Amino acid sequence: SATELNKLGSGVTKMLDHYRGGNMRKIATVYIGVMILLLATAVIRIQHFNEDKDINVFDEIQASPCAKFECNDNSNETIYITSEILSISASVSSLCIVDGGMPIDQWLYRITFNCNEIYLNAKEIVLVVGPNSMSINGVLYTTPDEVPFENIIRFFDAKYKHFSE
Repeated sequence: SATELNKLGSGVTKMLDHYRGGNMRKIATVYIGVMILLLATAVIRIQHFNEDKDINVFDEIQASPCAKFECNDNSNETIYITSEILSISASVSSLCIVDGGMPIDQWLYRITFNCNEIYLNAKEIVLVVGPNSMSINGVLYTTPDEVPFENIIRFFDAKYKHFSE
């Protein structure tokens, strides 16, 4: 910290005033070496701190301030969600899903988190639900073998019904 560096600097200055000649070079070399070690330690700690802050797509969904919810039932109704966004964003993060699944030919539901219609120039996150799998920004997910995918579809059926009323 800055206080420790100031204390270290004043201590070194006092030592330099006390010693003259060849000893001053040795002390200056040690001082420079200590400063380099302190700087290297700070850089390593900053890099480690930044690595711990990796955010996954589910964290981004939970942080979304808005969403556009669409159902592929020929109604062409688009629902924009802002005030109750947590009721869907937090739920998506808790779905029982695993990586994998079949490509989606015909989507049933599409939710665009951070939709540009409300949140201009935001990084949109597109969740698409199909009959056998779902995708988030093109990454496919499905349910574990012991959980029927129909549970996911029922979940989104209920959410869409809730928001469309």
